[in-house]
Amino acid sequence: MNTQKTRMHDMTLKGAQQPRPTSPGVHVVSAAGELNELEPGTRPRDIYEPASSAEERQAATNQAALEPIVAVISQLDPQDSDLWTKNRGPKVSAIEAQLGQSITEAERDNAWQLFNERG
Repeated sequence: MNTQKTRMHDMTLKGAQQPRPTSPGVHVVSAAGELNELEPGTRPRDIYEPASSAEERQAATNQAALEPIVAVISQLDPQDSDLWTKNRGPKVSAIEAQLGQSITEAERDNAWQLFNERG
């Protein structure tokens, strides 16, 4: 007599509590817990190329953190000399006043560069 218990699948991804995908194909869960379906013929980069994926994720995270600062820069009055440095960059104090939190000069510089790249 077979006394082995039958294991039932719970239809959720472990840890993420997301429903299992119903479409055919390859699905991956990102480090952030997002479920993504891969296009046919592609592979998850973070499995096969971890160094570049980690760098890309860090760059995306850094850019996302700069978005509120870039938004404030875009709203600063270009004619108000109190808001700008001698080199015509935004003052940290002007950004902090609008943002409501402290930022570093490096964050200001990176956001200013991103603002200028976008035109």
